Amino acid sequence: MKAIAPSTELRRWYHHQANLLPEFRRRYREELQHAPGWNALERLASTLQEGEVTLVTATHELSLSAARVLADELALRADVQAKLQSQSGAKPALAIQKENL
Repeated sequence: MKAIAPSTELRRWYHHQANLLPEFRRRYREELQHAPGWNALERLASTLQEGEVTLVTATHELSLSAARVLADELALRADVQAKLQSQSGAKPALAIQKENL
């Protein structure tokens, strides 16, 4: 989903530099609060409620990736949704997979 990816400008600025991670997380989350990112995030969150979601990235260091930020955001939404619905049973599954491209 291209709509959910960080903007080109943000990716170029960040360039997976560990010292910029906190600011990257803040900026990326800000981007996700606006369309089209918001719409794509909502679709992924809905899919996660129905079953498993796997985020795929080619980033060498997963902890520095946009996929990690996205996974954290989705996990937060899934947790809030589960609390609001007071559902019991299996939790949604979320995984990040590194691909060698």
